[in-house]
Amino acid sequence: MKGKSLASLASTGTIAILTALVSTVAFAIDAARMDSEVAGTLQEFYKLVPDRNQYLVQNAAAVLVFPDITKAGVGFGGEHGDGALQQNGKTIGYYSVSGASVGLTLGVSHPVPDARGSRQVRQRK
Repeated sequence: MKGKSLASLASTGTIAILTALVSTVAFAIDAARMDSEVAGTLQEFYKLVPDRNQYLVQNAAAVLVFPDITKAGVGFGGEHGDGALQQNGKTIGYYSVSGASVGLTLGVSHPVPDARGSRQVRQRK
């Protein structure tokens, strides 16, 4: 019995170490992709109201940008998104936001910017 427990423990430890190593490599790849998506999102944000939005970002202590948050549910719902915290144009941390709901939930929400919405924001100057 002890032999099996020790082998099981060693196997679990090996799997945990391998998972940590793979996660580290995956995080480095995901960090580069996230930085690229954040830069693209900020460029779109600047285009909405160019002078004001650039001023806001340049004068903020830091900016937390979530390029994409997806929501879905049927009865039980959930949402998740990843983002980056930038200070002076440099990423200083990565964040995730997640949520869940129970009750009358039906559908999927995946925000996609459209030209009509951009025009409406620009007209509000």
